[in-house]
Amino acid sequence: MSRYPTLRCCGYELDRTIGTGGFGKVKLATHTLTGEKVAVKIMDKTKLGKDLPRVKLEISALKSLSHPNICKLYQVIETETHCYVVMEYCSGGELFDHIVEKSRLSEMESRMFFRQIISAVSYLHDNGYAHRDLKPENVLLDKEQNLKIIDFGLCAKPQGGMDSLLLTSCGSPTYAAPELIQGVKYHGSEVDIWSMGVILYALLCGCLPFESDNIDELFKKILRGKYIEPGWLSSGSKRLLRRMLCVDPLKRIRINELINDPWIKLGFGCPPSTLSHAIDQRKDVECLEVMSRHFNVEAEILWSRLSKWKYDSETATYLLLLNLKKSGFPLMLKKKEIPKPQPELIIRRPVALHTPGQENRRVVGRAIRRKMEEVTPTIPAKIKKNTNLDTPQQQCSSNQNSPAGKIFSGLDRVRKALTPRRRISTPTSKQPEILNIKKDLCNISTTICKDPEKVMNQLENVLATKNVICSRKGFVLRGKLKSDAGDKEKLKLSFELEICLVPSINRENVPVVAIKRKRLKGDSWMYKKICEEILNFTGKCETILE
Repeated sequence: MSRYPTLRCCGYELDRTIGTGGFGKVKLATHTLTGEKVAVKIMDKTKLGKDLPRVKLEISALKSLSHPNICKLYQVIETETHCYVVMEYCSGGELFDHIVEKSRLSEMESRMFFRQIISAVSYLHDNGYAHRDLKPENVLLDKEQNLKIIDFGLCAKPQGGMDSLLLTSCGSPTYAAPELIQGVKYHGSEVDIWSMGVILYALLCGCLPFESDNIDELFKKILRGKYIEPGWLSSGSKRLLRRMLCVDPLKRIRINELINDPWIKLGFGCPPSTLSHAIDQRKDVECLEVMSRHFNVEAEILWSRLSKWKYDSETATYLLLLNLKKSGFPLMLKKKEIPKPQPELIIRRPVALHTPGQENRRVVGRAIRRKMEEVTPTIPAKIKKNTNLDTPQQQCSSNQNSPAGKIFSGLDRVRKALTPRRRISTPTSKQPEILNIKKDLCNISTTICKDPEKVMNQLENVLATKNVICSRKGFVLRGKLKSDAGDKEKLKLSFELEICLVPSINRENVPVVAIKRKRLKGDSWMYKKICEEILNFTGKCETILE
């Protein structure tokens, strides 16, 4: 039975968990009508408490925003206990993981990504929103390497517009602007610019400008605004970083200046676009016709409902059809499959007699035997000879003297006659999963070792030297890193490593042993350092690209 039957009823087949957050978890799912993959954010309303207004603001923001670099909302499903937010699925993973794989990006690649972030944030500010939690973990990549900003749980929409001051201190400490740390009133646009400066530094340098294991020391570094400028940075990038990571918010670069900065336009000849390109909310005749035929509703009536943008099941179907059209796939909706009724074995309980006594027990016993004779199939002698059926005495010897014992004994005979025995296979040597090279692969690194078990043992040894607590299940290794002695119970980091096989592209046709990485919870830059250690121990790693 599905844990979330509401999603199944609304036409979604759930898959694995692909992310977790403060408000809930995110699962991969398939929209059954179109066959498109989606991400479903599942939130338990009973556990949200004071965060429920933030969730409502996040949903309100996603409904009003439409930009190619902002993760698209498809549907909102709300019940008494849960809230399900169905969104665009980005198969390329987090921008942070892209930085981990490449250590640091070139100036041209950093500029390409950063222009998309500028475009999205400028659009946000023009529509009266401040994100307030910009970081590489909240920027995803789709299969075409386009950036998508996610997680609007901490966004703000000041009633007086973007010139109004805010007071709530929020976001991630390593990306927080000095005014947030000081606890003074601030402008949402200015703290977003600071966070964008930290992101640009991370893209270009592969590390953070301000970091420390001690939170007080971290805040002191941010308030001083002093950071290391690596020698490989160009003069243009150094100048831009200084203007973005300026401690004084009044002297910090503005978004309109950032858009027109020479370093941003270098190699492109023009500033990044700040328009929404909201073609998803325009009328598409072809998609409407497909839905009209499928649901047997006139196209104009259907569009009159869709154009209200309620973000219900019809909205989701329409937007996902648009996705299919953009990708060049044929437009069609699958018929909803109705499961065929399976023959059921019905056992009617004998009616309890109200008069107590020995005679009543005999009547009940006879009634049970008659019912069991009706439902127990007669097995021919030839079949019975070759069928390993246990006798009632062997199956339930402890219950033979009670009517209940006879019921269970008889039911077991029926079950074994109608259901073939399932052999329990316990292979002595399990093999890692073989990944499909045609699917989108991210966070995968190959090794030069050909023995999966040896790679697993080496991983355990490397992590032990880093004081990482590990638990193994098959070829999956889960690691946890807890806080220092002052707060032992607090979890700093949780991640998962899986040994898998990738089909070889050389003539030997021997699968290559690879390591699949996944951050579950905790500090992302600590995770990056551990990943670097893992990549170093393999001796030679090749990133598996799409």
